[in-house]
Amino acid sequence: MLVAGSLLCGALMVGVSAAIVSLQRASESPGLGPTAAALGEGFAYWYGAALGGLIGCAIVAAAARTGSRIATGIVAGTLGFFVIALPAIVLRRPSDVSVGDAVLFGLFEASFLLPAALVGSGLGAAAGAAVSRRRG
Repeated sequence: MLVAGSLLCGALMVGVSAAIVSLQRASESPGLGPTAAALGEGFAYWYGAALGGLIGCAIVAAAARTGSRIATGIVAGTLGFFVIALPAIVLRRPSDVSVGDAVLFGLFEASFLLPAALVGSGLGAAAGAAVSRRRG
């Protein structure tokens, strides 16, 4: 369960980020300067990763059968970030950014994605507990 959940969380982080960036690019005006475009794209990636992590952690926490649901969601989100999202950050880095700098940026970004994982895990744990109580 944890392996599949980790892959789901990581895939959602990358996939939702890509979807939000595509929507952002489609809606930006042609007169937008390069700095504004780069900042807009960066924030779109960031918010997309947070939303994908929140959704992934909620699904994993709700589906957990044993142990702490919240801990399961957080661990799955963390593993998903390190297995899928961080390598995606490193592979998509600009040519003038070293691998070490990309990894450091990814670790910096992870600290801002943790609240989304906490919220998603909490919501998923509450939903999973409610469903378990109804089933008896």
